Amino acid sequence: MTTILDLPDEIHLLVGKQLSPKVVYSCIRVCRAFYSAYIPCLWSNIHVRTYKGNIISVNQLRANAHRVETIDYSSTLTDDYYTIVYPRLQAIRTSTYFGDKKDPNFMRVQRHQKAQFARLHPTIRKLYYGQPDGLSKEFWEVVETEWKELETLDMSSVVEEDAVDAFWRVCDRVHNLSLTGVELPKDFPIL
Repeated sequence: MTTILDLPDEIHLLVGKQLSPKVVYSCIRVCRAFYSAYIPCLWSNIHVRTYKGNIISVNQLRANAHRVETIDYSSTLTDDYYTIVYPRLQAIRTSTYFGDKKDPNFMRVQRHQKAQFARLHPTIRKLYYGQPDGLSKEFWEVVETEWKELETLDMSSVVEEDAVDAFWRVCDRVHNLSLTGVELPKDFPIL
């Protein structure tokens, strides 16, 4: 007789994507077969934030980095989070949450760390950036030269004066572009 344990992993993944994280967590506690079938569902789409005690430790994230495909990073994470390499990372969202503004470490990640993070992840296809601080020229140059598969850019931020040319070259290349509330340098000619 065939049981649910006999289903291929692909079917378990399809089922797992339809379940809430709480239900997936319950499934992985059922047995070893369910653990190996459903643990990728738990780690494929991650939200790492520092408010309300909802923080995934650096060690947990490093141990499961090979499963992460989409990550949502808070603006107040410590430097350690930006050194993790995610070999399957396809999409990144960084934004400032209301709770972040009250955090004493607000905007702690340095510009060169964001550029280094971009350099470590050439597989990114979608970038959603919504922080008040702009990205450096170095960051946009890395995206332009190393992110060959970038399809989507959704940005709400400041474009710094020295980064404008690299930023526009990236915008010119993507298929899906959304620039909401983007601030360009004063006296910059728009064609």
